[in-house]
Amino acid sequence: MKEFEKQLKEAKENYIKSRFADEIVRDKDWKGYQIYRAKYNGKAPCLGYPLVLMVKEGEKEVRISTPDESMEYLDYCTKEQD
Repeated sequence: MKEFEKQLKEAKENYIKSRFADEIVRDKDWKGYQIYRAKYNGKAPCLGYPLVLMVKEGEKEVRISTPDESMEYLDYCTKEQD
């Protein structure tokens, strides 16, 4: 497995554990990032900022959003639905 793919797999697994989620799903791309969010099946999600996993494959970057980025992303998704 390539190093970046291994890093991404680990990041997804850690994200699911840290969010107490059932799985991780791909969401809308934003600002050049692939976005992944937590999915909860039949249980209440954790409270707090809706942090997402942000991935830029070309730059081999995988990270969790900042609280400000999470709110900007939420606003972006909300505006797209209007």
